[in-house]
Amino acid sequence: MAIVERVGKDRRGVPIYDRDDEGSEILYPHVKKWLSLNEKGKEIVRSRNERIKHLADDLPKVAYEYIKFKEGLL
Repeated sequence: MAIVERVGKDRRGVPIYDRDDEGSEILYPHVKKWLSLNEKGKEIVRSRNERIKHLADDLPKVAYEYIKFKEGLL
């Protein structure tokens, strides 16, 4: 059904990340959340906006397309 060209690592196991047409790594917006305690000991959720890299991995895309294909058959 599909040929996977990238699996997130090179042949030595070193992670490879998504890159734009010029070869620069793409940074994606991400919200990091964690549980913390305030001065009174009450739990609160804190968050921070970050920019992270995504692995260059075709496997999730192939799985998603297969699921869509399979649903079309039922």
